[in-house]
Amino acid sequence: SDSFVVLACGLVDFRKGVDLFLASAALVQDRDPAGRVKFLWMGHGYNPASTGFSGYLRHQIETTGLGDRVHFGGVVRDLRPVYR
Repeated sequence: SDSFVVLACGLVDFRKGVDLFLASAALVQDRDPAGRVKFLWMGHGYNPASTGFSGYLRHQIETTGLGDRVHFGGVVRDLRPVYR
């Protein structure tokens, strides 16, 4: 793919800056209308059906139109394939 991927890893928790990661993605989106830059968060804890912090993140994604640029990959044992 011709995409550039910005990767972050860690537990999806308010202390980890996931909301700031999404805010950064929104700023990049404004400067990259072609959608070449994608954002991937690898780690446990994102549940978009939640009414807690994940629900807040889901709302942030929806209101900024990041649905096709931001992905949550969950937990993996080996990040090497992700780095490729």
